[in-house]
Amino acid sequence: MPLSADINSSWPEDKRNEDQGIGTMLLQQARAWAKERNLEYIELGVLAGNEGASRLYEKMGFSDVQKTMRCRL
Repeated sequence: MPLSADINSSWPEDKRNEDQGIGTMLLQQARAWAKERNLEYIELGVLAGNEGASRLYEKMGFSDVQKTMRCRL
């Protein structure tokens, strides 16, 4: 079984923080932390429609591996 870490956090969207490099820095630190522990990969979730976050994650090397769907009752 591959060793992995999940990034499970909710960062509030704030347009004032876009393009400041904060997300990139946090992801770089997470990657460094995971590599130090010899993990094979890290995973994170992004809400549908959060295009800014999706672009950042793709730029940082993340790719789609699962899709979660929901039905409101």
